[in-house]
Amino acid sequence: MLIHQIDSQSYENSLLARTMLHETLGFSPDAIEAQLGRRVPDRLGTAYNRTQHLEERKRMMQAWADYLDGLR
Repeated sequence: MLIHQIDSQSYENSLLARTMLHETLGFSPDAIEAQLGRRVPDRLGTAYNRTQHLEERKRMMQAWADYLDGLR
């Protein structure tokens, strides 16, 4: 039961983070999905290249940290 609750909370947290990163902080959905470690197929259906959007992902993680700090 506890593992199910943790999995559910993790999923809900990732949805919240994805929404806030896109709608509030303005980052691209592709970079967000890459940062969350999800596989996003390209036109050929291959696995997502984790180095794509690397610079945007760095800026995104700093913006997310700054956003969370601002909530204190």
